[in-house]
Amino acid sequence: MKRSLFLFVLLLGCTTITFGQLLWVDNFDDPVHVVGTPLDTNTSGWKVASGSGGDTIAAGLTFTGYPGSGLGNSIQLFSISGAKVVRTFTAQTSGSVYASFMFNMVSGGSSYFFNFSTNPGDPNNSLCSRTSAYTNTTGDSIAFSIQHAKASTAGTSKASTEMNYLVNTTYIVVVKYTINSGTLNDASAMYIFDSNSGIPATEPTTPTLGPVTDASYADLGDASGAGVGCGSVMLRQSNGPNCYLDGIRIATTWESAITTGVDNKSDAEQPTSFALGQNYPNPFNPSTNFTYQIGNAGFVSMKIYNVLGQEVSTLVNEYKRAGSYQTAWNASRFDSGIYFCKMQSGTFSDTKKIIFMK
Repeated sequence: MKRSLFLFVLLLGCTTITFGQLLWVDNFDDPVHVVGTPLDTNTSGWKVASGSGGDTIAAGLTFTGYPGSGLGNSIQLFSISGAKVVRTFTAQTSGSVYASFMFNMVSGGSSYFFNFSTNPGDPNNSLCSRTSAYTNTTGDSIAFSIQHAKASTAGTSKASTEMNYLVNTTYIVVVKYTINSGTLNDASAMYIFDSNSGIPATEPTTPTLGPVTDASYADLGDASGAGVGCGSVMLRQSNGPNCYLDGIRIATTWESAITTGVDNKSDAEQPTSFALGQNYPNPFNPSTNFTYQIGNAGFVSMKIYNVLGQEVSTLVNEYKRAGSYQTAWNASRFDSGIYFCKMQSGTFSDTKKIIFMK
């Protein structure tokens, strides 16, 4: 009896371990994404937040050592007033969230083109980590800036680089949103890497910009109100740069953001069948992890349902290549109880019973 109790307590204790997770990836390689056509906002996971038009699928970018290099296509953003698209991921209420992507700027830019927001929530009103790029007067150099909150304009809430970057050059940009304990103290930072510096395997001690904060602006991670947590990203085109983004990766650790998130196997070793593994840990509090494998490239859906059969969260909803993957679910906003994780791809379908115990 004591041994069983010890093992149960040990299991519960393990649920506090932080697992680095790749929350989602978009290489714009879904078959609906054809070069020269608008971004699909029906089946790709991206949704229109406001306005329309401007976001167009273009040829993919490359950057040696980046996992999304040379895969699929890119998205081209233009300076079109009010045009915004948003994509959600499992909301995070602790730790950090990283967004990495390849970035190549052609011209223009006087406002931000990327930001984090809440999920669920109004992506037009809860904006943080505003990321900007703009050219100099001669149009051949670029400066980047990171702005923590919606109304931040100066001081400790915004930071900018010098005009040290070039147009028509591909960079790796990593935007980091950190959820700190307490209120009004979350922070944003940015890292920028060129082909000479390469991509470091571990997070540098000092970011290129930041961290910046804003004590007058509500944190995405504050445990109050509806839709708390950092849980979506937005691409914005109003007065933004004419630029290309590719290989967008959202993760909870540096390593997950800039490594593949897929088993590094030869084609002969890649899985030939579909499978959904049992979550671990189980029971869990508040996060649990899922491993799954894709036998053939195709659209994959993985969702969480409560005991009433109601969908409560979407973990995966995108086109994926054959390979082995992992994802996570943070249930901190939900009640304790039994839930079900269902994965579907083509004719494959499997469901796992999971237990959330606060």
